[in-house]
Amino acid sequence: MSIIYNLKSKLLFTFLILLFVSFQVSFAQGSGSLRGHVYEKETGEPLTGANVILVGTSLGAASDLDGRFIIRNIPAGTYQVNFSYIGYNTFTMSVVIQENKTIEQDVHLEAKTITGETITITAQAEGQLSAINQQLTSNTIANIVSEARIKELPDVNAAESIGRLPGVSIQRSGGEANKIEIRGLSPKYNAVTVNGIRLPATGGDDRSVDLSLISSNILDGITLKKANTPDMDADALGGTVDLRLKEATDQLQVNISAQGGYNKIQNYYWNYNLSGSFSNRFFDSDLGVIFTLNTDNYDRSADKLSASYRQIINADKQYETIPQNLTLIEDKVKRGRTGASLLSDYRLPYGKIKLDAFFNKLHWTGLTHQDQGELLANRHYYDLNDNSGTTSIFTGSLGIEQDFQWMKYNLSVSRTASRNRKLTSD
Repeated sequence: MSIIYNLKSKLLFTFLILLFVSFQVSFAQGSGSLRGHVYEKETGEPLTGANVILVGTSLGAASDLDGRFIIRNIPAGTYQVNFSYIGYNTFTMSVVIQENKTIEQDVHLEAKTITGETITITAQAEGQLSAINQQLTSNTIANIVSEARIKELPDVNAAESIGRLPGVSIQRSGGEANKIEIRGLSPKYNAVTVNGIRLPATGGDDRSVDLSLISSNILDGITLKKANTPDMDADALGGTVDLRLKEATDQLQVNISAQGGYNKIQNYYWNYNLSGSFSNRFFDSDLGVIFTLNTDNYDRSADKLSASYRQIINADKQYETIPQNLTLIEDKVKRGRTGASLLSDYRLPYGKIKLDAFFNKLHWTGLTHQDQGELLANRHYYDLNDNSGTTSIFTGSLGIEQDFQWMKYNLSVSRTASRNRKLTSD
C-alpha cells in the first residue's frame, strides 16, 4: 500500500510542477488579450456574430449573444483590428497589446447607407441581419429566427414559428401546430431547450414536447441546430431547438401588445392575444430585471365531413360506386395559453450571475357532436363527447459565469417539470 501511495504522491507532485511551468511559459511569452463588446450605433443593442479579426494574423473571434468577444494569447505589439458585420460598415482601429494585460475595447458599428437610386429595405430583412450573422459564425448547421422576424409573423405559438424553417414539418392538433419534425424524424427524436435548459416531455407516451403551450410573443429568438456538437446531448438525432428569452435592456422599457379576432362559425367575438413586458436595470446598471406576461384565447371550432365508398355489381352486372358510410362532426373547441417569465442578472467582474424562471400553461375545452350513418346497413349512430384538459411546463435556473484571461467557468443548477391532465366524458 505504501508503494502505491508514494507513486500517487509523485504523480500528483509532477502534475503540479507541469501546471506551474505551463503558467510560467505562457506569461514568459509576453502575450496579452483583447476583449470587449460590439454594439449597434443607433440603438445600442449588442450585435451577435460580429467578426473581430487582427489584420495580418490568424487570430480572431466572433461576438456572442451579448455582443461580447475575447481574443487570448496575442503577442505583445501594435495591431490593426477589423470589426465587420453583415449590413454594417466595417470598422478598423489600432490597438496596443501589452504583456500579461487584457485590453478592454467596445465598438459601435454603423449601418450601411447607399446613395443613388431609391431603394426599399423591408423590416424583415433588417431584423434578420443578426440571424444571418449567427448562422455564418455557428460551428454547426444552424437556422435562426430573430425577434424582429417573430414579431412580423402571425404565429400563435412557438411551433408555428419553428415550422417556417427549412427542413422542419409540423404536426397539428385542434387547428394549430403543436409538435415539430426535423428532417423527417419523429418529434420524440428532437430536443427542446429554453436558454439552454432541456425541457421535459409533456405527455406520457414519448419524450416529445408540446410547443403549442409556448407563446412566440415572449421569445427573443429561436435557434435550430440540425447537427450535434460535443457540448450537446447525443440523443437529439433530429436536431435541437433552443428558445431564447428576452434579457433586460439598459434603459427602462415597457411593451404592451393587444390583438383581437372573430370566429364566424360560432359567431364568437372573444378571440384575443395580450402580452406585455417590463425591463430595466438598477444599481448603476449592475442588476437587470425583465418580466414578461402573456395570455390568449382562441375559438378553434370546426365542421368536418368524412365519407367512404365501395363498389358493387348492380342488376346489369356492371360495377357501381355507392356511398357506404357518412360522418358529420361538429367540434366546439376553445384553446388558451397563459405564460410568464422572470429573468434577472447581476454583473460581476468578467461575468455575471443569472436567475431565470419560465412558466407556460395551455388549457382547452371541447364538445364534439358526431352523427354517423351506415347507409348500406341502414344504421345510425350519434355520439356526444365532452373533453377538457391542461398542460403546463416550468423551468428555473440559477447560474454564474466568469471569463478570466487564464480561466473560464460556467456553473448552473436548474429544475424543470411538466404536468398533463385530461378529462373526458361520453
